[in-house]
Amino acid sequence: MSLVPEFQIDLWNAWWFVAFYALLNITLVTAFPKDFAKKVFSVPEFKSKKERVFAFLNFLLYFSVMSCCMFLPLKLDTQWFYAGLAVFTMGIILYTTAMINYANTLPGNPVIKGIYRVSRHPMQVTAIIIWIGAGIATASWLIIAACVAQGILSYPSMVAQERFCIERYGEPYRDYMKTSPRYFLFF
Repeated sequence: MSLVPEFQIDLWNAWWFVAFYALLNITLVTAFPKDFAKKVFSVPEFKSKKERVFAFLNFLLYFSVMSCCMFLPLKLDTQWFYAGLAVFTMGIILYTTAMINYANTLPGNPVIKGIYRVSRHPMQVTAIIIWIGAGIATASWLIIAACVAQGILSYPSMVAQERFCIERYGEPYRDYMKTSPRYFLFF
């Protein structure tokens, strides 16, 4: 693994991961009714300047990770590539499951079934897992560190989303918060 990545333009860069992730999102968004895209990509109201700054930094970091992946060569035929591909694939499967669980929840109800039982924010958590997989497949500490930073920076956004859900769904969502962790399993 390298601390400073070797950026280059090549056919066998991690842009394949970015392209697959983008196509997956397009496919999922178009497979469900139009209001799904609006609902899934809506941004909660940020009540403080701190929340807005952290949300902006998180957004910037998220797209920086994907942009860096475009120019990072995959470490083909190495343990890094296969381990990263396995983590990426696991993240994609969990992310897809979260999107489907979200889409199949009746309007006016909180999303509390499926993968949402083990995480209140599975789309964000699994997106981080996806890009950690890309970081491993490219043997890039920079990508992995950026993903960890993104996980930390996403905290205020998650709090804002939870506040929105409490305002919208009330006591059922509060009860759900008591039984489901914010991140994953016991975190």
